[in-house]
Amino acid sequence: MKKPHFWLIALLFLSSSVFSAEPRPNGYDLLDACKKASDYYQTKELIGEIGAGYCVGVLSTASAFLTTFKDDLPKSMEVCFPEQGVANRELVRIVKDYLSDNSSMLQLNDIFLVMSALQNAYPCGPD
Repeated sequence: MKKPHFWLIALLFLSSSVFSAEPRPNGYDLLDACKKASDYYQTKELIGEIGAGYCVGVLSTASAFLTTFKDDLPKSMEVCFPEQGVANRELVRIVKDYLSDNSSMLQLNDIFLVMSALQNAYPCGPD
């Protein structure tokens, strides 16, 4: 019997707008939200708390997913986080910088862009 691909099901739930009439957030939404989260980390003044929360929530969920299902993911989706983990503040900086540096991709799905940013920041070495 073939092993179910839980990562595929989880990714579907994370990235699909099938369950909502609203379009899935994209890189423009995520960049705006992560700028608000970054501003909070720098100033400790919370302006745009919903946006900042959206950014941190998406990044925390994506990093937890990538860590939890690391052994079940295809090599193309692997991310090798440092053993001590990564603080939310650092995840926000990484994704905000990646989105700013890749503005031609902002129309893409937010989850796809987070995965791309994290793969870029924490690539896995050759086996």
